Amino acid sequence: GSRLHFISDISCDIGGGIESLHDSTEIEDPFLMVKDPAEASDVMMLGVDILPSELPREASQHFGDYLFPFVAELASGAETEELAPELQGACILEKGSLRGRFGYISKMRAEKLRELNGLSASNEELTQLQLEGSTVVRIEGHLFDTGLINSALDVVEEKDGRFHILECLVGPNRKTSLLLQISMDQGRPQV
Repeated sequence: GSRLHFISDISCDIGGGIESLHDSTEIEDPFLMVKDPAEASDVMMLGVDILPSELPREASQHFGDYLFPFVAELASGAETEELAPELQGACILEKGSLRGRFGYISKMRAEKLRELNGLSASNEELTQLQLEGSTVVRIEGHLFDTGLINSALDVVEEKDGRFHILECLVGPNRKTSLLLQISMDQGRPQV
């Protein structure tokens, strides 16, 4: 039969679940040899106490390895259009202004500022708008990275409408759910 050669105690529970683990190990030297009580030979034991924190470290290293070839180009001060396509897509600002597909951020900030400063319509006006020319829609998907939110808000503004973001939930894999109230001065038919 086959015999046990390695044991990995990822919880590093010294003297606990795996009784033969009597000491923790380090990332640089993760294994130690322990006497297997059931066998006449030694078993290699992994017991790194900080193992759960190593995943973010490895992820950061991986990300850094892919980013490193672009560092010199980023530091060169080149115009955004001159950068590699990977970098162009990652640039949100250019010369102090939001780049095209990120224009929705200014609109969202302006709406929030109006709201915080109490410049929104009165309750009576809101009630009238809701009855006459307002609707609430939910948009879901990759709204920000595909530019869908920009397109949706541009259509509302092109038709002289107003929008109010009621809720914005960003989920895993950049999937977003947005609850958007759209109001049109010409009333419900235009909505």
